[in-house]
Amino acid sequence: MSSKYVLTKEDLAAIYSTAGNLGLDPYSFGAILQKESGINPNIWGGTGGKYYGAIQFGGPERKEAGLDPNKIGSYTLAEQLPYAEKWLRGRGFKTGMSAEQAYATILGGNPYANIDLPDSFGTTVRNTTTSLLPGGDLYKVAQQRLGQSDNFSAIQQPTGTTKPGGEQSSTNTTSTDKSDSKKKASQNYLQNYLSQMLGRPSLVQQLIQQDMEQGLQNTALMPASLSNLLY
Repeated sequence: MSSKYVLTKEDLAAIYSTAGNLGLDPYSFGAILQKESGINPNIWGGTGGKYYGAIQFGGPERKEAGLDPNKIGSYTLAEQLPYAEKWLRGRGFKTGMSAEQAYATILGGNPYANIDLPDSFGTTVRNTTTSLLPGGDLYKVAQQRLGQSDNFSAIQQPTGTTKPGGEQSSTNTTSTDKSDSKKKASQNYLQNYLSQMLGRPSLVQQLIQQDMEQGLQNTALMPASLSNLLY
């Protein structure tokens, strides 16, 4: 791999924002990026050095995601992550799926890909997942590189960042918008966590919706520290 990419505040904010949109622990998402590219949006790698970017897009995948051929080699991470999110969703990843399914989508093409099928380097989803979760080696690296999430709660997306489809992001974000965004990210992460713990995604969604409507914390059904993330 080439020299280490230096993450800017905008890049860090984009990692947290994208992880929240996908319902992933930001450090698990960061660990996936670390595994794939060293969190480098302009690196080339993979078999024959034909794969590019933060999640190592192949040629067809770059077109599928909508990356601009004229910007290849000069993307910032903040500019590229919306395309990574678009591609993941286009391949079937849905908000609230697990880190394992996110990595399966990247390595195998969809969230339900064979987790034991190796790539050309012998990497499988199964032999990688533990490192993406709390306590794992890549998770710890992501914690070091991303820092504490509270440090970035007020960081805005860079001016003029283009989302897939050509929509321009705005830096005129109100405090209410930031609060709503943080709450949404917390809700997505909480739903994902509880779904994995309880094995009942529909029940978890029902409980969260009821909790939001009544303004109550279902402490009998979930740890108070997790329920507090909703408020």
